[in-house]
Amino acid sequence: NPGLLGFYSPATNRVLLYDVTAGQADTSNWHINAATTIHEAVHQLAFNTGIHVRFGLVPKWIVEGLATMFEAPGVGNPSHYPHPSDRIHRDRLKSFLNYTSSRRHKNALPHIIASDKLFEHDPEAAYAEAWALTFFLSELQPNRYAQYLKKTASRKPFSAYSSANRQKDFTDVFGSNWKLLDAKMNRFIENLRVFIKHQS
Repeated sequence: NPGLLGFYSPATNRVLLYDVTAGQADTSNWHINAATTIHEAVHQLAFNTGIHVRFGLVPKWIVEGLATMFEAPGVGNPSHYPHPSDRIHRDRLKSFLNYTSSRRHKNALPHIIASDKLFEHDPEAAYAEAWALTFFLSELQPNRYAQYLKKTASRKPFSAYSSANRQKDFTDVFGSNWKLLDAKMNRFIENLRVFIKHQS
């Protein structure tokens, strides 16, 4: 994949990274390397500490949503970036707002819970959706989010994980009113738009 900057393999437990500044005198894009390193390190840490089950089928939105959320400096380094707005991943915020205004369907939330297909045919939207849902749940329902991560991590390695079971595990924790949860998430994310407008 020509756009792939980093990769973590649960099977080998190794991370591969591409240096976007390699062979260049200008290192102004080093922040891309930093974000990629953090992203892949979160994958490795999560799969090695029981947040995700390493030899199991973990919904991709969980894996990518958590790693993407930590790319924001206020999540990974709150002592140096203490302001609440530092926890916002502005690039993913922009992507999600663009996604909702152009092509996001009303059943997008249960779809990404049940299936990883969005990552295959619209990865930009999938990563934005994963970030938005993860950030929303971790900010407003952290106890339930932690409970849900524990629930998905308790699955037996190498066991199948059907779409129906993926949705059931989610609704067991967050309830089955998809429309209400989606409305709350979209309202929460929409209220973050102001941070894009005032971005320096």
